[in-house]
Amino acid sequence: MLVSDAGAALSSIFLLVMLALGELQLWQVYLATVLNAACQAFQWPAAAAAVPLLVPRRSWVGPTG
Repeated sequence: MLVSDAGAALSSIFLLVMLALGELQLWQVYLATVLNAACQAFQWPAAAAAVPLLVPRRSWVGPTG
């Protein structure tokens, strides 16, 4: 999860740097979007699997028990 979050952050930083330098082009936006989507493809299932391991079982049931 940490690696995929770092990859998504790097794609955003890349876009910010290119914009600040005035060198931002459309293909760079596409590249950053693909990288971000690939990172999300790994991050979402990992987060969905980690939540049941981190949340106590008694919290799974609503307040009515």
